[in-house]
Amino acid sequence: MPIHQDQLIRLLISERARVLAYIRSIVRREDLAEDVFQEVSIRAVNKQAEIEDEVHFQKWVRVAARFEALNAVRKVRVRDLVLEYRVLDELEQEWDRHDGDAAGNDARRADALADCLASLSPAARDIVRQRYEGGRSVTDVAKRLRRPVDSLYVTISRIHRALADCVTRRLAGPEAVRA
Repeated sequence: MPIHQDQLIRLLISERARVLAYIRSIVRREDLAEDVFQEVSIRAVNKQAEIEDEVHFQKWVRVAARFEALNAVRKVRVRDLVLEYRVLDELEQEWDRHDGDAAGNDARRADALADCLASLSPAARDIVRQRYEGGRSVTDVAKRLRRPVDSLYVTISRIHRALADCVTRRLAGPEAVRA
């Protein structure tokens, strides 16, 4: 039985970062990776009847992403930037190893990150919001906050470290959160 369209759309959204990272590893250009992801998404919607479930989707989307990325690279003639097929095969095997537990872990990580973001100071949350939700460069955020760029890089690095530590503690379990 084919996957429902709403489930397919949810999967495309939830797997977007992972698929984009995979595509970027092949095409090595952010703009081209976005274009390829859009093409893969269109193909997924058009091939919905052939995609059986979430597990099948994960394998299908990776194969489709690889195919579309290599086609895009051929079109823009950036062959020298493409990873060797052997490396792509190794990446594929590594993805397969992690597919089984990825969905549950991704949801847990996202929940932990949301909790950790909420625990940041208002100033730190504002920096994160401007930088990542607003998609601004560090230089732009520094200008908006009237801070030196180097100082903001240090602050963002500390925020990243604090978030990483917090997420790690939360994923380790309740006893680690209290520590």
